[in-house]
This record gives sequence, C-alpha cells and structure tokens, in this order.
Amino acid sequence: MQSSTYKMKHMRNDRIPIALIHGLFGWGETTPLWGAAPCYFPIKEMRQARPDSLIIAVHVGSNSSTHDRACEAFAQLYGTLTDYGKEHAERCKHSRHDEDY
Repeated sequence: MQSSTYKMKHMRNDRIPIALIHGLFGWGETTPLWGAAPCYFPIKEMRQARPDSLIIAVHVGSNSSTHDRACEAFAQLYGTLTDYGKEHAERCKHSRHDEDY
C-alpha cells in the first residue's frame, strides 16, 4: 500500500484531495487488531463514489492533544518531519519531533 504522502506528491493536479482525520480512539487506513477491526471510515465506498478525488485517511494520536494531532496530520499530508514546536514540547514535556513521513 502506498503512503498518503506518496499519493499527495504524485496526484494529478485536477484531483480534489479529501483528508479524513479520525476522532478519539480512531485510526487511519490501517485497521487495528491485525485487520480484524472494521474500517473507521467507509474509504472504499467513498473512493468509488468520488473517483476524481484523492481520499486520504491519516492516522494521528488516538488520545493526543488537538495541537499534536494537527502537527501529525500536517506532517503526513505534506511528507515532512512531525514538529510539535519548541515551546509546546517544553510546556507539555514531550519530544519536539516525531515520525518523519
């Protein structure tokens, strides 16, 4: 499966991107429990209904702060290093950087 970042970088200019961001205790395109859980979003049906759109479901921290979730979603969509910001990281006592997409 190609990553969301790869899809964003290689999409046609005329395709409309739709980014789905899950809520509390949700997940992105990869289902938990080794695929035994159902999809959080009806991605397959949405892609069939909107073939001219690029539909991406990002995976952000299930119970992270809104700030952290926004930073994680941005990094996945733009294919960059997750950066929570120096002040935020110091105030919340966690690392400034996370996964590099």
